[in-house]
Order: sequence, then C-alpha cells, then structure tokens
Amino acid sequence: MDLQNIVSIIQNGEEHFDKLFSDIVPFSEHLYKQTDAKLPDMYDHNAFVTNAMPTKSELDEAEKFQKENGYDFFKIDSKLKLPDEWIDAFHLEEDLTYTMLLEKGHTNQWKCNPFVTVKCLKKENIQKDVLEVELQTYGEDFGEDFVRRKMRRYLDMSEKHENFYYFGAYIHGEIAGACYVFVTDGGACIDGLAVIPKFRNQYVATTLLAHIAKQFDEKLYLHADAMDTPKDMYEKMGFHIVDCCYEYNYRD
Repeated sequence: MDLQNIVSIIQNGEEHFDKLFSDIVPFSEHLYKQTDAKLPDMYDHNAFVTNAMPTKSELDEAEKFQKENGYDFFKIDSKLKLPDEWIDAFHLEEDLTYTMLLEKGHTNQWKCNPFVTVKCLKKENIQKDVLEVELQTYGEDFGEDFVRRKMRRYLDMSEKHENFYYFGAYIHGEIAGACYVFVTDGGACIDGLAVIPKFRNQYVATTLLAHIAKQFDEKLYLHADAMDTPKDMYEKMGFHIVDCCYEYNYRD
C-alpha cells in the first residue's frame, strides 16, 4: 500500500474519532469548527480545523466567536504552518504533532517486561484503574475535576462503541499504565499512552504496545509531539513519520 493510501486511512480514522465527541460544521471558507457540548473546555474537542491556509480575517472571526461564546481558549489544527506574524498577532503557541506508522517485523525486537499483564475494558472493569493513571499523569497540570470529566466521557464511549478500546497495564496486579485504541477500516490509532511515574523505565509502555500489536491486523499508528522524547523512542521501535499537523493555541 502506498503512502497516499495510508495517509487517507489515517485521516479517515481521525475524522471518525473526532465525530465521536464533537459536532463538526463549516465555520468559514477554510475553517471547520468542532464543538463538544458535554466537554466544552477540552481544546481538542472544540478546535477550529483546516486543511488549507485560512485568511487572517477568518482567524479574527474565529477568535471573536470564542470570546463571544465565553471560551477562554483558542485552538487551531492546521495541515499548514501559519505565518509567524499571525502567530505573534494572536499570541499563539505552535506545536507540531507527527503521525507515526509502525513498520512490520519490529515488535519481536522490543524489550518487554514479563511481569506486565494487560487488561481490556471491554472484558474487565478497569475504569477506576485507568482513571488513576490519568490523575497521576495529568491531574496536577489540568486539575482533578477536568481529568475526571474527560475520562468519564472517554471510558463511557469506549464501553458503548465497538471500535474504541481502552487498555490497562499492570505490574503484580497494580495499575501501571494505560492507553486507548480506535479502529477504523484499515487503521488502528493508539493514543493517550501514559505510565504512572513510579513505573517508568520498566518497559511498561513497550509491553503494552506489543500486546496491542498482537490484537489488531490493521495498520498501527500513533501521535507524537515533535519535541518530546517519546518520538525518538517510537522511531527506535520501528515507527516512522507519515503525516504531521500543526497545533496553535492559547488560553487566557
């Protein structure tokens, strides 16, 4: 399968995942607006999205919309890099996220922890355990209330949607890490991978990913921030970059 078809599978999967949580409607000629009425303070569910270069006036209108509706943040997901002068004018922070595809034949070379076991939410009740991973990973940065509301939304959706899976990794019966997988035709996206601090550097993430790789025949891919260490780890594991997205945001 050529790269264009792979990217098409990935983009189709991401569109379907977004629609699980957000209504997505045209906002202007080049912008679409995501809106999640149940979780309105989560950036990723309430962003403006574009595959083409918007005009500055479109961004002015988008920012005005946010303020008029009482949102204290402004987020744009773009396939193209915005001009630096616009980034400065709107006081945006720029992040680049890579989509990385797993090449075949690499999982047998991964170092795994034989004391790690993996459970799936569709088979066992692991909601409290997965929530604990999120609270220990993100609770201090985003607040316990937000993390609980976000995870209630994600875990409930995982229980309802046949193609949305949540996995927990355990060491000697104690929760150590978690992630979710969303499957669409031909692709399976691994995301939300987190390991509790005291269990890091014990191959928890690698073991969890190896387990997932055995569960799905679809092409496996994940997302990694361009400047974060995990990207380098994923490259060593056999993931390679096939797509990217610029993320621009601020919060008052």
